[in-house]
Amino acid sequence: MIKNITLKSFRRFSSFNLETNHNLIILCGQNAIGKTTILEAIYACSTGSSHKTKEIKDLIKYNDPYAKIHLNTTTNTFDVVISQKGRKMMINNNPILKLSDFIGRLQAIIFSPQDINLINGDKGLRRSFFDLEISLRSKEYLSMVQNFRIILRKRNELLKANCEDNALLDAITAEMNLRQEKIMIYRRKFIASLNEELNKLRNSLGYDELVSILYKPSLNESIVDLNKFYNNNLTQDRLNKITNYGIHRDNYIFYLNGYEASKYASQGQQRSIALLLKIALCNLTLRTTGCKPILLLDDVFSELDDVRCRSLIAFLSGENQTFITTTTVENIPTYLKERAYIINLKE
Repeated sequence: MIKNITLKSFRRFSSFNLETNHNLIILCGQNAIGKTTILEAIYACSTGSSHKTKEIKDLIKYNDPYAKIHLNTTTNTFDVVISQKGRKMMINNNPILKLSDFIGRLQAIIFSPQDINLINGDKGLRRSFFDLEISLRSKEYLSMVQNFRIILRKRNELLKANCEDNALLDAITAEMNLRQEKIMIYRRKFIASLNEELNKLRNSLGYDELVSILYKPSLNESIVDLNKFYNNNLTQDRLNKITNYGIHRDNYIFYLNGYEASKYASQGQQRSIALLLKIALCNLTLRTTGCKPILLLDDVFSELDDVRCRSLIAFLSGENQTFITTTTVENIPTYLKERAYIINLKE
């Protein structure tokens, strides 16, 4: 459980301190007051990054040299210091030099209205999302993905430079493939486990629909020898000056009752799919790590109908520490308000 959050020069906050030693916290205030920023800070202490921007330096308050997040839990303290050069991380005042040693030490799952883009947005967004979710549960996977990206970048640089050294290209390709094969196995297993959780949620949270996810690799599963495959396609790679096939082209497709959700599901249904996805991730985290993740719900009740609200309330009756943002507590069901710690944010 998070007991206290302190922010310095983070987004719009010059200095901010918040006591959060409660199981259910509702952050209430007008738009642009900083409610989502607080959730973003918690998420950054879980993943080392933001769910809203790829540029970590965007989190620094305008014209300030650095930003700092300090977060106390019942078991650890987390510090993230962000400057124009990057970020520094500490756990219990001990510097953490590798991201793989930091992410996942605080388990947090965030739901925001923008999550609908996971269903209907670019496949690159879905790849990044699932890469992060798998990395939070496996340091080996994170290391393999990081190494793959470095090797892929080197291979593409050689292709752009019209490198004629086939032996060098073959060696780099072989190193890339060693990681690709393992990464694809991780992705298949993770999606299979997530589909199990999504199947369990059918009818148990007021959702009659069956949500499922298809992992669609760029490389055909019938390929026996990846090195031979890349050698056969080297002419095309040289022509395009880029690696045309590989896990960097993979896709994940969401289905609702067997139909592709991005094409056939309504906006409300897509929003429900995104919420179910996050709840399934919560349950998967508990099943695989024994840890109950902190749940961050950004303006979620204003996006759901009554049936979905009641279903979510049933889920929130569990023991996950939960943060909810809202512009008005009128959006929050009475049952939740009675047991919540309500914090009204003002300028």
